[in-house]
Amino acid sequence: MNCNMGRGVEEDFVEFVKTCRSGMENKTKIIITPITSLHMFKYNSRMAEIMNLEEYRKNQKDPLCPEVRRPEYNIVVNSKVDLVYQTSVRNPFNTEFFIWIDAGYVEHGVLYRYSR
Repeated sequence: MNCNMGRGVEEDFVEFVKTCRSGMENKTKIIITPITSLHMFKYNSRMAEIMNLEEYRKNQKDPLCPEVRRPEYNIVVNSKVDLVYQTSVRNPFNTEFFIWIDAGYVEHGVLYRYSR
């Protein structure tokens, strides 16, 4: 997508983002954001406990989707508003409008990462 993009990613995804945004470097601001720095990360252990409960797992229609199996996925999803806010405060492109575009968890190998 040929537009300004501020992207918070873990350090191991920086090269991937650079490759995807090749030719748009002047429109790309990569913000290294470890998952452990997200406000919602404090719930990681508790979410993992719940996701491991038999009662929880037996009621899932699709037990393989990441929102059912991976607390990390839910941490990122539930951090969207805060991440957009942080980008608006930094305002790397000096703009007044900010949106979140969800790439989806099946694109660009992200499903593989959360399926391991």
